[in-house]
Amino acid sequence: MFTFPHFDHIPLPNSPLNEVVCQVQFPPILQISEKPPTEFQDRVRNLFPLFELQHNFEFELSGVPNGQPLTSKTLPTIYRFATMDHASMISLNLQSCGFHTTDYAGWDSFSTNLRAVLDGVESIYQPASATRIGLRYVNLLTPEITGFSDFEAVVRLIRPELIAPFTIPAFPVSEGLSRLVSEHGNQHLSLIFGFVKDETAQRSFVIDLDLFTDTLQPFETEEMMNTCDTFHNILYDAFRWCLVEDSLQVFSSDSPEIEDKL
Repeated sequence: MFTFPHFDHIPLPNSPLNEVVCQVQFPPILQISEKPPTEFQDRVRNLFPLFELQHNFEFELSGVPNGQPLTSKTLPTIYRFATMDHASMISLNLQSCGFHTTDYAGWDSFSTNLRAVLDGVESIYQPASATRIGLRYVNLLTPEITGFSDFEAVVRLIRPELIAPFTIPAFPVSEGLSRLVSEHGNQHLSLIFGFVKDETAQRSFVIDLDLFTDTLQPFETEEMMNTCDTFHNILYDAFRWCLVEDSLQVFSSDSPEIEDKL
């Protein structure tokens, strides 16, 4: 298995988590795209009252030298069910279901909502199998979240191996991302990290961790939740590994003195 050190889970009042996503794919079920998922909506409407239908199209240029026109291809329709504040959302289409949130309140809360999604899909549509299960955590470390006065102090939270590509004296990096991929058996772990800017030009350090398996398994809620529990523990250990020792305190303290300790 992956050889990250194991860390005890510590709640973070100033969590750097920007979004958390879990998606499960299954063999296409035409009923989902041909008939509105009214029964599924009834199961989740109390917590996810908002509904949105997303039609997707893919455009491509074909035969451009001959002057042939732009062609398009219709992609599967996505049904989305959201909370009133749009912070959390369920997605469903003919070959996948998932849960996404930008307001992560801990694994217990997230897994409860995820279980409701999987339970609903299993009982209503009875997919033959799960073809892919993935869990993704996207962290954005900023001066605002850490309480630091500048971005350079934020970067010092990251283990040296990960910041080396961004600290080249002859080529000062203002934006840039790197991606590492590790595999163990049927598990694939992707780590994207580096500097990004938002629309206000504020810089953040990204730690984007995505773990998935594409090994066929029965579409059974309990078994899939066990897989997601395991993935959650691995991703937490991977996140902690990305940080220097004792750096976690900056996400639970408003004291500016913490900056002087790193």
